[in-house]
Amino acid sequence: MSAPKPKRWRRRALVALVAVVGARGLLALAFPWIVERGARSIGLTSEYEHATLSLLRGRLVVQGLALYERDAEDAKTGAPVVTLDYLNADVALLALVAGDVRVQRLDVDGLEVRAARNAQGRVDWVARLGLDVPATAPSAEERKDAIEAAFQRALEPMELASPCRSTACACSARSCACATTR
Repeated sequence: MSAPKPKRWRRRALVALVAVVGARGLLALAFPWIVERGARSIGLTSEYEHATLSLLRGRLVVQGLALYERDAEDAKTGAPVVTLDYLNADVALLALVAGDVRVQRLDVDGLEVRAARNAQGRVDWVARLGLDVPATAPSAEERKDAIEAAFQRALEPMELASPCRSTACACSARSCACATTR
C-alpha cells in the first residue's frame, strides 16, 4: 500500500484548519445567544461586559455578568438577581469531545446572588432550578437506602490532591537542594 500523496495531506490539513476556524467563528457568534438561552431556561435575562472563549485551551472568561428577572415583554426588571465580576473556567477538551463536561479549574470573583423565601419558607432559587423538595417525608426504606448509598460513597477512594504547591529547600555550606511538592 502506498503512502498518500503530499498534496492530499496538505488539502486535508487545510480542510481541518478551515473547519476549526469556522467552528470558532460560529461559536463566537452564537455565544451571546447561548448565554441568553441558558438564562431564559430559568426565567431570567442576561447581560455581560466581556467574554472570551478559547477553543484550543478550553477556557472561558466572562466579566461583568448580570442576570435579571424577565417581564412579559422579555425586558429586564429591577436589580439583578445574580451578578458576577469575573469567571474563568478551564474545561478538559478531550472529555468534552467525548460528551463529558469536566471543569479542571474554576475561578469566580464577585459573585452575588439575591434570594428570598416565600410564605412556605422555601428559597425562590430552589423552585427556579427545579430542585423542589417533595412535600412527603421519605419512607423508612428510602432513608435506609440513602444511608447505605452514602456509606458506600464514603468508602470509595477519593483523590485529595492539594491545589497548593510548596517548595522546601535544604541548604548546606556548599549547596542547596529544593523540592516542589503539591
